[in-house]
This record gives sequence, C-alpha cells and structure tokens, in this order.
Amino acid sequence: MDRIDTAPGETGHTLGASAYADRHDMQSFSVRLSIKPRDAGIFSANRYALRIKSELTFSDDEILLRRANASETRSVHRDEVFDIDFNEGVLLFDLHSPQRAIERVELIPRSAEDLQRIVDLLPVRMTPEFAAQRIAHKTYRQRLLALTPVPRATYALVVLNVLVLIAMGVSGINVLMPDAAEVARWGTNLGAYTLNGEPWRLFTAIFVHFGLQHLVGNMIVLFMLGRTTERLYGSLRFLALYVFAGLIGSIASVLTHPGLNSAGASGAIFGVAGALLIFVLVYRRQLPPSEAARLRTSMWIFILYTLYNGFRHSQVDNAAHLGGLIGGLVIGALLARPLELDARQRNSFRTAVASWTVALLSLAALSYPLTHMSASRLADAQFSRLMVEARQTQNRMRADLIAWRHLRLASQVDRDVASNRIMREILPGWNSMYESISSAQMPEGSPRAPLRQAMLRYIDDNREIYRSLAIMLSHPQDMDAAAMAPVLARAKDAKEQAVLMKKLEQQASSQPR
Repeated sequence: MDRIDTAPGETGHTLGASAYADRHDMQSFSVRLSIKPRDAGIFSANRYALRIKSELTFSDDEILLRRANASETRSVHRDEVFDIDFNEGVLLFDLHSPQRAIERVELIPRSAEDLQRIVDLLPVRMTPEFAAQRIAHKTYRQRLLALTPVPRATYALVVLNVLVLIAMGVSGINVLMPDAAEVARWGTNLGAYTLNGEPWRLFTAIFVHFGLQHLVGNMIVLFMLGRTTERLYGSLRFLALYVFAGLIGSIASVLTHPGLNSAGASGAIFGVAGALLIFVLVYRRQLPPSEAARLRTSMWIFILYTLYNGFRHSQVDNAAHLGGLIGGLVIGALLARPLELDARQRNSFRTAVASWTVALLSLAALSYPLTHMSASRLADAQFSRLMVEARQTQNRMRADLIAWRHLRLASQVDRDVASNRIMREILPGWNSMYESISSAQMPEGSPRAPLRQAMLRYIDDNREIYRSLAIMLSHPQDMDAAAMAPVLARAKDAKEQAVLMKKLEQQASSQPR
C-alpha cells in the first residue's frame, strides 16, 4: 500500500447494474455496509450509522454495491477507491466520485477470509493526506509502545476489581442481586461509617461493586480508556491519578449525600476520562490530528452523556462522577508530560512535585468539611447506618428462622422448645431493631421519613407474628381460624411494607457509581 494517486476521481464513472449482466468473472461477498459523507458531523452521521446487509461484487473495472432484498444498486469505478483502513474489524475506504462529495464506506464481511479477499481485490491507492496520516499514526503508536509497552496498571486494576467481587461471592453474597447491607461490610462509602472512624472506606469503595452487572460495565470502560491513558501518562502516574480521582469522587459523594451507600469504580474512571481529555487538549500537537480529534470527541461524548444519564436516574451517584472528573482534570493537567523522551524526562521531577503538592493540599482542605458536617446531615447518615445494621440483623434472623422451621415438632415438648426459642432468640432481635429505629433522630422534613415509617410498620408486623406463633405453639388448642386471622393480616401487611421499603431504599439508600 505505497502507491499515492494525487488526483482522485478523475477517471470515475457510474454504470447501471445491467452492465454486469453478461460478466462471468465477478466475485461477490455478503457484507454489512454503510456509505456516508466523509465530513458528516457527529450528530448527522447517526443517520448513516446503520450497516445494512448488502452484496459487494467485483469485476475487472467496477465494484457493485447492492443492498440485499432491494433494488437499490450503486456501481463505482475502481479508480474512485482510496485510503483503505481498518478499525476494530471494520473495513473502511473512501469514494472519490466526480458527481458526489467524498464518501466513506464502512463494511463488515462475514469472515476473516472474506475480509482478506476483499482487501486483495480493492485497489491500493492513497491520497497524500491519508499517507501522511498513516505515517503520523505509525510513529505515534510506536512512540506510545516505547513509552509504555504493556499497560500493566490498567490490567492490574481490572483484575483487582474482579477479585474483590469473586471474594464477595465466596463469602456468600449473591453477586447477581447483592444485598446492599451485605455489600456495606466490604467497605462501601456510607457516611455514618466513613465519618465515624472509618475513613478508609473512601478508598475501598473504589474497588467494591453492587453486583456483576455493575462491575462489568465499569471494567469495560476502564479497559477501553485506561490503556491509552496509561500509555500517555506512564503506569505509575496513571495509577496515582486513578486513586486520587477515586478519592475525590468518594469525598464528593459523602459530602453531597452522607446518607447514601455508594460504591464503584466510575468516580476513578471519570478521572481517567478527564485526564485523557486534558492531555489531548494540552498536547494535541504531539498527536496525529485525526487521533486528537477522535479522542477529544469521544471523551466529550462519554462525559456529557454519562453525566446526563446520571442526572436522569436516581440510582447513579453523579456526585462521585463529577468529583472524579474534576480530580482527573486537575491532577491530569499536572501529571501530563510531552511524548518526546527527552522533554518527558526534563519535566518528570517538576510535574511529580507539583501534582503531589496539589493532591495533598486538596485532600487536606477537603478533610475540614468532612469533619465539620452539620448535625442534620450527620443524623441522616446515622439513620442510613441503622438501616444497614437492621438489614444485617434481619438477615441473621432469617437464617435463624430457616433453622427453626427445620425443627421437629412431633410432640408438645418440641413445640414448647420452639416457642421458647422464638421468645428468647428471635423476638429480642425484632424488638431491638424497632427501638433503635424509632428512637433515631431525623431532621424535620427528611425525605427518609416514609422509609422509617414503613420499616417500623414492617418490624412491628413481624414481631407480632412471631409472638402469636410462640403462643400458639405453647397452646395448640387455641390455633383456630379466628386466632390465625390477625396473624395472616399482619403477614399480608408485612409483605406490602417490604415492597414499599425496597422501592424507597432504591431511591434513597444505595447508589452505584
């Protein structure tokens, strides 16, 4: 691919499909194909994004593009084809037709063998601009590989996050639908814990996720953005900005809503996106223009769309996203260095000192609002802690109840033992939960008031159910329809309150990043 034609389109022409009627030397391929103006903008290009199932046919001089199950056919002369390229399994080339503006063809063959055959059949012709871009891209990739041959930090972070979820699963947590209270034991960023002697949660929350779906989404983005960012900054600097952005995201989260149970890597990932964007803006002249434009556009779309989506869904912790983004922009601007090795080494010490100074000063400054939070917000955080502890207690009592149901009740002695066990081991737990939640201080007009009311009603229903069951076990002669009616009514109400609690908790308790 070293031929350069400086006058594309001069010999191009268009033929009707009938011109191929008597040809027997054609080769055809089934592909998915789209044709769009090469200079289409970001939003107008969406109209051409769909790749339609089509047939690609080659003859001696022409190439026929025909959509499957349709009469629409386009034929182009071989001299109109320029600038073959590849992008993640997609074959691309430009059409320079005298009758049209320059168009970009994107196609996906059915197999790697078809892809190779199509490439062999296409003419190898490049415009001077494309040839220069190829040289620039090759030099750029070689320089990145020389600076950071393997993005070990990105791979290590992905592996660490996956191992944490595996460990959670081994401990008994359902990684497909985890209980938020159980996940909190692994170090989520819950204000009542974080602000009361457990500041390490600001760090551990970066590596804890609310289930497999949450983890996979974050790790895909980290893998896609992390490799390029790590190569631009270097492994150690990338790791430093990742952790710093994650910490700033955690701090922003707990300062904004201390009562929420938040976890996930996306605050740190937003920092990676911010660092990548700031590098492209500061050192854009050291990147190929097309690569700089692609990265810049991709980062703006990712950041703006994800933030917009977060504001639309209450379950997304956008405070952590914004905090991580700001942290990544700030520390990324300080850690960024030129790609030339000599200039990179000259700036290494200065940028390291500046970034560490700003990072430490930022964390020190943010420690003040963390330790001087208003009483009402601390009360809100404390109630969240009670909810988590109540859920943990409820899980233990549920396990006790399962064990109790397997007891043999063949005689009255067995029933008396079961009744005593309910009164001594199960009821005290429900009573303790009721007292702690009912006595918890809550700011006037708190949005958590409906949740507390539903919890108190749910707990009261359950303790009355178990008290009635304990009495009936000791006095089976009183177990008739009239005695069971209140128990069944309580059980129905408890189910209704459980559904309401789940809905309210989803709105106010746990937020993945």
